[in-house]
Amino acid sequence: MGDKKLGVQLWCARSKGVSLDPSKVRPVRYGFRKPSGGIWTSTFTPDKEFCSEWIEWVCREGLKEWATGNCVLVEPDEDARIYTIDSAEDLEKLYEKYPVVFNGIRDVNWPLVCRDFDAIHLTSRGQWCTRYKTPKYGHSLNLYGWDAESTFWCRPKFKIRPLPKDLRCKLTCEE
Repeated sequence: MGDKKLGVQLWCARSKGVSLDPSKVRPVRYGFRKPSGGIWTSTFTPDKEFCSEWIEWVCREGLKEWATGNCVLVEPDEDARIYTIDSAEDLEKLYEKYPVVFNGIRDVNWPLVCRDFDAIHLTSRGQWCTRYKTPKYGHSLNLYGWDAESTFWCRPKFKIRPLPKDLRCKLTCEE
């Protein structure tokens, strides 16, 4: 938890004419199961078929309109404070330190987490371990809805880089 180095990320706009502008990031707000506001990215996977697990998920789910191909690389700052969720226990630790109860359901208070961390990274393994329930809290605590490996940035602690020109992985569902 929190000690793994985060690799280069891929940010993709859901519209062709939109660019990543860190100065216009919406403040983090509580959202059931996942935070709102901030910036969402997924780890850049240039050696795989799709350029990120999020793009792969979008294409496999038939949501091709979400994969516009309008993407940039996001390189985490060396001093970025990243909380990594790689297991159900990692999620349980967040709940224990930053709890909230919403409509009688246990959840993580994401704005409080973002006071201590710049980003929350959900690994592929963590996504499946937390999708439906955690061992300690059962169905009342899970990350169902994150859907794929991803990183939620509470604040922009990264540099924006262009995509390489010799890109072979897919940025859209049609390629």
